[in-house]
Amino acid sequence: MRKIFGIISLLCGIFGFFAWYFICLVFPLCLYFFTYYYLPGAAIIFGVIGSKYDDSEVLSIIGIILGFIGIFTLPVIIQFVLLALYD
Repeated sequence: MRKIFGIISLLCGIFGFFAWYFICLVFPLCLYFFTYYYLPGAAIIFGVIGSKYDDSEVLSIIGIILGFIGIFTLPVIIQFVLLALYD
């Protein structure tokens, strides 16, 4: 029953990976830093904690992977979207 950190990591990873599409295009200046840094970073932190102390290693590892993908690919995706919108 100790899967809370893995579930939190997975949810933060999913929201951090997909939230740029919904939030950054609607409110580009208001919530940009929230979706860019905090959610994928929280996914990585909770994933590391969950992989060490919880029973849900798979959920934690998926959250860590989505967190890293969100942090490293999000600037590239946002630049392409902004270039497409303002070009």
